[in-house]
Amino acid sequence: MVAVSDEGGGRSGPSNVRRGKKPEVKARYVVLSKGDITPNMDVQDVILLPNSKKQFRSIELKNGLCALLVSDPELEWNGSPAAVSMAVRAGNFLDPPEAQGLAHFLEHMLFLGSDKFPMENALDNYLNMHGGDSTAATDDDHTIFFLFAESKLLKHVLDMFARPFIAPLMKPDSMNREIKSIDSEFEILKESDTHRLYQLRRHTSKNDHAYNRFTAGNKKSLRSKNMNALLTRRTKTFFADHYHGGSMKLCVIGGDSLTDLERWVRKYFDGVKDGPKSMHAINPPKPIWDASKLHVIESVECLTALQLVWMLPPYSENNHLEMPEVYLIEVLSNQSKESLYGFFKEKDWVADIEVSLEGYLGDYRSGGRLFSFSLYLTSSYWKMKEIESDCIDVSGMAANSPSDFARYLSVNMLKYPIAHVVSADYVRKSWNPKAIVDLMKEFTPKNMRIDLIVNSLSAADPRTEPWFGTHFIEEQIPLEMIKKWSNISEVDLYSQIFIEGLCYGDMLENEANEISEIFERSFEEPRTPKVRNESASDRVKLNHPDSRKDAYVFKKSETNSMAKVYFQTSNPEYKLNEEEDGARLSLFSAIIKQELYDQLRTKKQLGYDVSCYKDENLPEETFQSYKKSVESGLFDDINSKWKEIVCKRYKFDCHEKEAKEVEFIEDYELRFWYDKYFKESSSSCRKLSVGIWGGQHQEEEEEGCDNG
Repeated sequence: MVAVSDEGGGRSGPSNVRRGKKPEVKARYVVLSKGDITPNMDVQDVILLPNSKKQFRSIELKNGLCALLVSDPELEWNGSPAAVSMAVRAGNFLDPPEAQGLAHFLEHMLFLGSDKFPMENALDNYLNMHGGDSTAATDDDHTIFFLFAESKLLKHVLDMFARPFIAPLMKPDSMNREIKSIDSEFEILKESDTHRLYQLRRHTSKNDHAYNRFTAGNKKSLRSKNMNALLTRRTKTFFADHYHGGSMKLCVIGGDSLTDLERWVRKYFDGVKDGPKSMHAINPPKPIWDASKLHVIESVECLTALQLVWMLPPYSENNHLEMPEVYLIEVLSNQSKESLYGFFKEKDWVADIEVSLEGYLGDYRSGGRLFSFSLYLTSSYWKMKEIESDCIDVSGMAANSPSDFARYLSVNMLKYPIAHVVSADYVRKSWNPKAIVDLMKEFTPKNMRIDLIVNSLSAADPRTEPWFGTHFIEEQIPLEMIKKWSNISEVDLYSQIFIEGLCYGDMLENEANEISEIFERSFEEPRTPKVRNESASDRVKLNHPDSRKDAYVFKKSETNSMAKVYFQTSNPEYKLNEEEDGARLSLFSAIIKQELYDQLRTKKQLGYDVSCYKDENLPEETFQSYKKSVESGLFDDINSKWKEIVCKRYKFDCHEKEAKEVEFIEDYELRFWYDKYFKESSSSCRKLSVGIWGGQHQEEEEEGCDNG
């Protein structure tokens, strides 16, 4: 490895850039050169963070699959798990019009059995038994699958993870059940104003653009009556067309050597069929909305919000070295008194703001991007007839959990050259004010979409979005108003920034201090840091052994319901410290997790989001396996550290202490603890049940009362 430096900015973020001044910071990178790695491999330089002990290797299999291997020797001693992530360049944009939501449906189906591991949820069951977990997500331009597991189990996990990408079973009976799961997930999304707005934007976009899709999918969009065979054929065709080596980017992080990681990847993923690396053609970027229209949407969450969206041009070849949009996001998101938020807040017009890049309108390089600015409005706003305004991280991702890092890397492999997959989102190679100015030219009224979310619509006959059933009206914005907005003078967006930070991971103490000084130098005047006062969390003792609270939604058409049951296990009379109690809860949760999921969601289909202690005696071998899985799962990462700061607890070693306590828990002790706090016959059982009931369950309850 060789260390190099760059005068062009590097680890400095938007916070220390102001009024075109070049940041006073030198970036330091660690570079893996080809000479440091075994010859005859398709390897390019990978820019890393300083002081990293991780070793990286990039390989490409004969089938076109690209893999980034990360050997981290610290996984073993710090208890962190290994992680695997697969990003596939196939998402919602590839849904056929006659089966919208198909990419999402395939994501659900893929791991419900493979040729070598035919049992449904075989991988999830295995991971749960050993302290791991897995999940997946479908986006417009890609689908991602990722997991974490004990490092020593990585070889077998890779075998189980690889087979669905080679030979998934996709049985018809599994499809019938998973259709219900997709539909349940959709019913949840229907009660989110955010998702309703996203779908309305798609519905009102140009018909010939791939953005005009219903991406969530439901039983209506995926199949009609007696069309199971057609859905099976479509799903298998989608898999055959788009799930091949040329569209796959794999990341594996483990404590084993690069040689072992490479051997396993080649062995288990060699069976993936080959395919071209060329990207599926998406319609070229163009205006996808009529900017002269205002869309007013009826809220289901009693929200009032104003959202502005601009379509930005595709990324340039070197955009990831400068990221001008990130500077704009940081400045517009700032909530100091002198900021845009401060201006609105002083007038009591807004409760919060959000600024973000929502996604791509095609491939990373060929499609445009959506830049969103959201204002969540207060009731005082509605006293005004109109608003007339005069203006319109350096974080170590490598220090985060292995599963987050693996997911981050696999997605970045779809977007960036392999040399920049680690650093692209955090390291700025150069400070380019012109790029920011050029980007700001896109923020014009003619390139802007306006959405207004209100509690109720005044129109007697609103339009209805067909999938979510969202009521909305479309109004023409007066030409005079657009001209007025076009003539607003420019202002300085920079304002005071107040920072709360945590340095964690591959860095020395003096480097952490240097980072702190970077931010301090960004202010014209010294700032006195606010000292957090440690305070114990408020605790409420449940005096009644069994309490129940019910709430009912206003809209009878709401089909979703939610039930939560809380058990209070902390009791001063039972001499357990916080770590001992936490250890028992963690072990208990691990034992019941998969049984709960498998029974309530997979088999009984009672709901989409389900998150029971088995009454029979567990074999000692199984009990010890659960203990080991919990011990390996209780690792500290940057998220757990930051959580301690946010909740003002500051117990940065709590996971380590809980893991030690798990080691000493015996089966009979856990049963005694369970009988004491969870069995209703126990005098120490304190249970709180909370139910939020939709219209369907309200009617069932009323019928039950009538029959009784």
